[in-house]
Parts: sequence; C-alpha cells; structure tokens
Amino acid sequence: MIDDGTGIDAASHDHPPESAADLDRGLSAANAGPAGLLPVRMLNEYAYCPRLFHLMHVEGRWADNVFTESGREVHRRVDEASDLLPTPTGGDDPPAIGRSVALGDEALGLTAKLDLVEIEGDLATPVETKRGKVPDNAERSWEPERVQVMAQGLLLRAHGLRSESGVLYFAASRTRVDIPFTAELEARTLHVLAAPLRLFTGGGDATANRRVSAIERSGLH
Repeated sequence: MIDDGTGIDAASHDHPPESAADLDRGLSAANAGPAGLLPVRMLNEYAYCPRLFHLMHVEGRWADNVFTESGREVHRRVDEASDLLPTPTGGDDPPAIGRSVALGDEALGLTAKLDLVEIEGDLATPVETKRGKVPDNAERSWEPERVQVMAQGLLLRAHGLRSESGVLYFAASRTRVDIPFTAELEARTLHVLAAPLRLFTGGGDATANRRVSAIERSGLH
C-alpha cells in the first residue's frame, strides 16, 4: 500500500466525497491557491484517494506524524532558495536550475511551487522531491506522483517552455526516476484534474466551470 504520510486512517479509500456542496463548504481559504487556483499538491492527494482528499480538506482531519515531519524537512531544504523561472533562451548553455519556482495558470486552474526546474534553452524539466525510496514496481513510481509532475509540466508549457519529461527524486534512496510526459499521462492528468476543480468550487464558480469545460472539450479527459 502507498504510504500517504498524512497521519489519517484512510481505510475507506473507495468512498467518494459526500457531495460537491459539502466540499465547497468545507474547504478553507487557507487551502486555496491564489485567485482560487488548485494547488498541484492537492491534485496529487485527489489522484491518490478522493475520500482521503475529503477527509483532509473538508473535515480537516490531519495529524502530523514522523512521515509528514520528515517530508516537510526534505522540502524545507529544497525551499531554502526561491528563484524566478528563467526566460527561455537559445544556444547550448549548461542547464540552469530554478529552485522553489512558483507558477500558476488561470486556464488550467492550477498553481504550484516546483521544487526544482532544470532548464536548458527552452526545455524545462520539473524535479519533484519525495521523502521515501523508489517504489518496487514496473514504473518505479506511483500514479499520483506521475500526475503531480505532469501537472507541473503543463504549468511550464503554459509559461512558454517546452516540457517533455519530469523527474521524481526519492530522497531515501537518492534515486532519480525519469517520467516521460506521454499523451496517455497528459490525458490521465487532465481527467483527474477535472474532478477536484469541480469539487473545489462546489460547481458554483463560473471561472472554474469554464476551465473544466475547456479540459473536457480538449478530448484528453
């Protein structure tokens, strides 16, 4: 089973949130990103388990444990420097590194603070740090992690950069895992995104509804 690191008993992972209206009432302003954008970390949480998403962000059932404290420390070290995203350039300069890069996009309805971005010319590769070891499966990663880094790639594309793959860095095993941004992964990410965007606003926000409609019209959901 995936270690979600939330400190919540998530035994009922197969149960969906009670209703979009419940979620709309329960989500606090502190959970929302700027201008009502959905944080990519919450997309990861929804991809892992819609029921757990509800428990965390509606009912407020969160308890720190050794895993969340350890994960926070890993991200704290990454966040010690915060950079602006470099402007796309030509040539063959060595890759530039952006740390704690904050991005948002109204059309996607997403916002994120990317751990690291490796940039070479106009090619940007997001690097997401994970606390644990590389999963022992064929993909060497879990789907919510792949969805998260793909969403970061979509944000980078929205800011005029090419993004063809991402990296998951597992701190406990000091291992990089390359995640190609395939058409299938992009489609899955947009499919997952549509649901929490609706829940995020209880279906009552016109801007969010337009975002969801655009995603659905793309044919990639």
